[in-house]
Amino acid sequence: MRVSKVKQLIDSNSRSWNAELINNTFTKADAERILRIPLARSPHEDFRIWGGEKSGEFTVRSAYQLLQRSTDNPRAYTLQNLYRKFYRTLWSLNIPTKIKITIWRLSWNYLPTKVNLQHRKLVVNTRCPRCGEGAETMNHLFRDCAVTREVWKTLSFQNIMMYQSEDFVQWLTWALEQLNPNQSRLFCYALWAIWGDRNRNIHEGKVSNGIEVAKFVSNYIIELTGLEQRNSEIMKGNKRWTHPQWESIKINFDGAYNQIQNRSTSGVVARDSEGKVLLSCSEIHNEVPSAFATEAIACRKAVQVGVDHETLRRGEEFYMEMGVPDYAETQARHDELSEPD
Repeated sequence: MRVSKVKQLIDSNSRSWNAELINNTFTKADAERILRIPLARSPHEDFRIWGGEKSGEFTVRSAYQLLQRSTDNPRAYTLQNLYRKFYRTLWSLNIPTKIKITIWRLSWNYLPTKVNLQHRKLVVNTRCPRCGEGAETMNHLFRDCAVTREVWKTLSFQNIMMYQSEDFVQWLTWALEQLNPNQSRLFCYALWAIWGDRNRNIHEGKVSNGIEVAKFVSNYIIELTGLEQRNSEIMKGNKRWTHPQWESIKINFDGAYNQIQNRSTSGVVARDSEGKVLLSCSEIHNEVPSAFATEAIACRKAVQVGVDHETLRRGEEFYMEMGVPDYAETQARHDELSEPD
């Protein structure tokens, strides 16, 4: 008899285990464990439970804890202090999330290199598309390829090529362990850029040498650092909202301008002396000629709100306060640089 469900091991008349069937189906040790399990008084359909939680419900937390306790899983990198330190370092770096995810994928060999695609029977030719020498393994793509070696040389990372481990993940974790935080950021940017350059070569036919890839990395860091500094300066310069005088109303307004489409958006919010929002609104305006006109339109909108709404006219005095100009544009550009490819 082929057993596929638990209920087949139970005598439906006596509501007890079928000891003979269990002993003939399982090993002695497993049979003894099964027979020690108490049965419910009333029958019910089989259902799945997760042994990692007392509730039987699956949680990511319990799965992670099981991986940490596991001694048989060869892929459980978190068991080893070396890998724990590597991931702590990676997640703490001040780099865009999309780059952290790329490095994480590298550490698990999750990138679709030619060799990985061949294992899945998706390609036949495994030769490196950039240099044409050797199969495109993780080791070749990020260490041995002539273009990649030129990248490391241009960025003054020749020392990381000294470690000759054949295991790519060991090399990756060793390299990040040797570098200080600034060097680690640059190292991760370079790995991400190498992968991106490889993809542009395959999908867009663009061919770059190592010097050009290294220059892209440097320019990217300069641009992103500049945006971070600009955002920091803007945030420092922002005035915190302050309450108006008693029985007065403060109306804040701001505008954002899209020069390409000649469109703007105005936003208005009115609050009383306790900070309670009395009214808020936004509006899109077409055929706007300039950023100056954008702010003027937003100001006009705020004045109209104060004049037109009876609730606001009850205040003895209005306070008009313009928001921070250009912040929306700066934030949008930062998000563009940080969003996943």
